[in-house]
Amino acid sequence: MLTDTALRKLKPKAAPYKASDRDGMYVTVSKTGTVTFRYDYRLNGRRETLTLGRYGPGGISLALARERLLDVRKAVEEVSPASIATFAPKDCALSPAEIRLMMHEMDTVATLLAQ
Repeated sequence: MLTDTALRKLKPKAAPYKASDRDGMYVTVSKTGTVTFRYDYRLNGRRETLTLGRYGPGGISLALARERLLDVRKAVEEVSPASIATFAPKDCALSPAEIRLMMHEMDTVATLLAQ
């Protein structure tokens, strides 16, 4: 698990690298030393990566990144089962109501992620 002290001690290397935190969150450290909070999750069977923000001056704190992570995880958990349920078999077309529901759910996730 990362701490503020551990984040400050992360130094750039020849290639970008990751350092794990908890609950699926990790940071990437770029060649220039930029530390970025990220989260990998699955939505509808597809791996997605979300950038939660940058660490440091002008960025966000570890505590804020963890708060954002909780919001994102909650949103993904709420949307994922409903979205999966609206998918019809590949040989069937989605009804207009199913399409509207999926679009509304994805818009909800996008809004939460943008905060």
